[in-house]
Amino acid sequence: MPKPCTNISQTDSVRPADTFAPFPKALPNPDGHLDQWLEHTAVVTLSAREWKCKQGWRVGPRMLNDTLWYWFENGNGWYRLGKDGPRKTFRAGDLLLIPQGVEHTVELYKGRGVRHISAHFHAHVFGNINLLTLLGFPCRVPATPNTPFGAASIALAREYAIQSAGWQRAMANHVFNALLYVIRHYGPLFRPMGGAPHQSLPRLLPALELIEQQLDNPVLAIGDLAQKVGVSEVYLRRLFRTVTGLGPAAFIQRRRIERACSLLRQTSTSIKQIAADTGFADLTFFYHVFKCWTGITPATYRKDIETFAPDDPHPVAAVEHRLAPTK
Repeated sequence: MPKPCTNISQTDSVRPADTFAPFPKALPNPDGHLDQWLEHTAVVTLSAREWKCKQGWRVGPRMLNDTLWYWFENGNGWYRLGKDGPRKTFRAGDLLLIPQGVEHTVELYKGRGVRHISAHFHAHVFGNINLLTLLGFPCRVPATPNTPFGAASIALAREYAIQSAGWQRAMANHVFNALLYVIRHYGPLFRPMGGAPHQSLPRLLPALELIEQQLDNPVLAIGDLAQKVGVSEVYLRRLFRTVTGLGPAAFIQRRRIERACSLLRQTSTSIKQIAADTGFADLTFFYHVFKCWTGITPATYRKDIETFAPDDPHPVAAVEHRLAPTK
């Protein structure tokens, strides 16, 4: 019979939760949906580099297919979103988050000898919904003495340059933790997306979660999703197109291919087993669907991941987060 633990004092007690400092400026989460969205958010970092700016440094106007992170150690400047948007200033130490697909211009007032770090990444909820757009992230996050943006930026550039074991996971964690810091400390600066997509997402959450749980189920049916949400299949299709831009069948297929890309990138599991693990009962059909969405075969995707050079365009950037059925 095991002896009772005797090295814990009878007077020991757990610190009460209400004695910890709260996050008074956190983004409100009255219905708990924010927790669900963050739980299903995947961050993929594409690159991070440190630069020393020349005199007259400026980028844009341009538009990118990923989210851009800018951190300037010792320079002030201005930025503009959209063709006719107003000029807004930023100061050294601030974090700029340029949304995916938004035309932008960034310029330094004095560009000589300014050190800055830029990173490209994706943050998607359920693989297809841009987290920053959904929550209405501020473009400029002003620095304070305690903000972690500088340390996170330096860590991102180091991870990408050295690419030691676990570097992709480490970079994703740095980005996610920085985004979470902004959510917890800069709530009043957020401008959540309005309109039908934002309003319909909570209604669709049960179906999206069921898909994540059963991506390996080859017989997952649209009727199962409709039943989970409590709507007709016709209305479910309308909800999916409103929130994700895809019908439910196409959304499931995309999520399966994204999961397959992740397994090809992070494991040595056979392609046949990956097909089974992502809900494809037929290997030939898996090859067909994978190439339809990415333009290359699973074997080619895995080979490209293993052999790309640090200065080459990252294959994940070119494939996994530009997924679209090819004609």
